[in-house]
Amino acid sequence: MFNPLKKYKKQKEIKQKITQQDRFNSALSNFKVNQLVNGNFEKFMKQFRDHSLIMLIIGRRGAGKTALGMKFVETAAILNKNIFVIGFNNSKIPYWVQNVNDISEIPNNSLVLIDEAGISFSSRSSMKKSNKDLAELLAIARHKNLSLIFITQNSAMLDLNVLRLCDILLFKEPSLLQTRFERKALQDMFGKVGDSFSKIEEKKAHSYIISDDFEGLIKSGLPEFWNESISKSFRKK
Repeated sequence: MFNPLKKYKKQKEIKQKITQQDRFNSALSNFKVNQLVNGNFEKFMKQFRDHSLIMLIIGRRGAGKTALGMKFVETAAILNKNIFVIGFNNSKIPYWVQNVNDISEIPNNSLVLIDEAGISFSSRSSMKKSNKDLAELLAIARHKNLSLIFITQNSAMLDLNVLRLCDILLFKEPSLLQTRFERKALQDMFGKVGDSFSKIEEKKAHSYIISDDFEGLIKSGLPEFWNESISKSFRKK
């Protein structure tokens, strides 16, 4: 017997699947793989879409770390995630990006971009309230389905718990002496990253990713909402 309700539900499910696939394809198009070392970038992006992740963006001053972080913010918005940022109080950010100062304000199922993480959550001040809040947030990130993206110039400045729990490392062009002063666990990686960057032009547009699902060099442009107030947000404080 014909059931119009069942047919309607099936059509709705098909439409939702198409919409989700369109969103994913649009998100995927934000990046271009220029060098594949290992894994699959599409699988990496599906992990970004579907799972709680802790990501670290690291590189020299002026290498484009904040721009990359905001590119992932733009990508997360395409994938219909809630977006929060910490460290952008003086920036002109889109209305759909919420600026928070208190980690406890962040609800479940959100992506959080934390700029200049080495200043906000210093390894030298582990007893500060912000660091205690960070430790708590890291501990419950999986349960709250939070994805956290930290940005720092040097891993030695960053709370060690971030490195211990990090799922994805995103390297921008390192400075000349960066390898020597990084935490020991990252020194070998920086050597490899530096070699890759030495062979390319447009260094600021490229990033080297190391994760379980993908390793390689990608290229990305600025997010559509980019403006200079974003890159200078911490310097104005």
